[in-house]
Amino acid sequence: LLVFLSSKECKNGGGANFCKFQACQHHVVMRDLCAECGANLRKEGGFCGERIADASASIPMVHMIPELHVSESVAAEIALQDEKALLSSRKLVLLIDLDQTVLHTTIDGHAFRYKNIHRFRLPGCPLIYHTRFRPHLHKFLERISRRFQLHICTFGNRAYAHQLASILDPKRQYFCQRILSRDECFNPVTKSANLKALFPRGVHLVCIIDDRGDVWDWSPNLIHVQPYRRIIVTWFFIRSFASSLVFYVCQKPFLALILPSAPSPECHHYLGALPTCMCRVSF
Repeated sequence: LLVFLSSKECKNGGGANFCKFQACQHHVVMRDLCAECGANLRKEGGFCGERIADASASIPMVHMIPELHVSESVAAEIALQDEKALLSSRKLVLLIDLDQTVLHTTIDGHAFRYKNIHRFRLPGCPLIYHTRFRPHLHKFLERISRRFQLHICTFGNRAYAHQLASILDPKRQYFCQRILSRDECFNPVTKSANLKALFPRGVHLVCIIDDRGDVWDWSPNLIHVQPYRRIIVTWFFIRSFASSLVFYVCQKPFLALILPSAPSPECHHYLGALPTCMCRVSF
């Protein structure tokens, strides 16, 4: 790597050198190729991740591209910029699980007879999937997106997650490409393992809604919601948004987090004070 020296450094060195060569630290690596120097770091005939040289890049920060790794210093710099952008827009981050949290999917053929069912096939799969969203889900997303940057975080595979995202958010105005599926998860039984990579500076701006708390190690940032498991269902829900998840998430303690006067917002300090045990998602 060629590094140019400043005029002061040249004078201190006592010579006329104005540049020096320095070994590349490989701060950004994509599929074992360094994005800075172009070096191929993979062993000959080896698999992805089997490298012939050490690289400082080890953190996958992009939801959909687990092969893209950056170093801790680069990750911290990107995370700081993202955090500043969130606070300047007066928003927090909301991780949303799909199955049994905001929708229910089945392959039961009897679902054909019911209304408000979205049907689709996945590439290379003959099965027909039938999905029903929680009542008023679109209205919930529209309202909550004003205060939160929305992310999908699911144990469904990549094709399934992106298919549902295209149905739920066809214009990509809520989730964009912020979709974390099972294929990108570090651990097949927990989602919390990915938090450090997605948010290197910490989860103090992160809120989570999921029907399962164990996959998040019962994080204090979690709002545990009542599972939504039935397509053939007569559901009870409170029509008033005053008793819905929007009320719990957007009431004053949370709004205080994103005001300029809050120097170091910690959302889990407020989550404990909310009646989350009564928080049934009733869109």
